[in-house]
Amino acid sequence: MKNMTNRETTNLVKKVLKEHFPNNRFKVKSDYSGIDIETDLIKTISQDMLEADWRIRMNKSYGEEDYIKSELKDEIIKENNKNEKKIKEILSRYGIKEDISYDQYTGEILQGGNYFIQIFPLRDYKKRR
Repeated sequence: MKNMTNRETTNLVKKVLKEHFPNNRFKVKSDYSGIDIETDLIKTISQDMLEADWRIRMNKSYGEEDYIKSELKDEIIKENNKNEKKIKEILSRYGIKEDISYDQYTGEILQGGNYFIQIFPLRDYKKRR
């Protein structure tokens, strides 16, 4: 994978993801530092859910609606993590892997030479117009 151009990497990732997730949408960009993938497999957590969760954690709410939103947020995070892990496992079978160097003493990510795979919710560009 290291010998591939950004365009070749992007095309390979799109092809692999479409083979394994034929009913889902993906937007892929790659450069020297990694790959950004947007997909409908990853769900967005609404501001309303985050605020309800905060109210519960700060003991500022005892309403059932807040508890439902907070639990839904937790379920979405769990599902997103599962889908992200699945995508990265599939890509690793094709030699597409993250490569991140950490400081052995502090655990800090070292600058330069790292390769990240970042997976985000698919943004709807049509809504912006």
